[in-house]
Amino acid sequence: MPSHKPTNDTTELAKERNRQAAERTLASWIQTSLGLIGFGAAFPSIFQAINRSFPANSPIVNRGIATAIGLGSIAAGLFLLIPVLIPYHNHVKSLERDDFLDQPLRLFDLGLLVGTVTFYGLIAFAAVLFVRSFA
Repeated sequence: MPSHKPTNDTTELAKERNRQAAERTLASWIQTSLGLIGFGAAFPSIFQAINRSFPANSPIVNRGIATAIGLGSIAAGLFLLIPVLIPYHNHVKSLERDDFLDQPLRLFDLGLLVGTVTFYGLIAFAAVLFVRSFA
């Protein structure tokens, strides 16, 4: 009985394009995560500049907020890599199979990514409201 494996040059080229697209997407998410980490590292300097510009603000409150937002941003940058690496790994493993069929992004993976970004946005929004209450 002949094998029903879809192996020809066109299929192999499509698999290679899919793998390259997955790698570009992963690189983009890594870039975003590094941006968040860098943003978190810069937060104390930003708040220090605000304290110099507005001396009426309480430096203790601002230092605490700067530390919390900075560490939160660093944690979010690191945490964003987890939900991105799992679908990438699954997609690359499926490309290595002989009976590869391209499957769309699972709803769970998409929900995890959107939920993570939304959660970080809510934390940042809460921090802004907290800062405004002390201003």
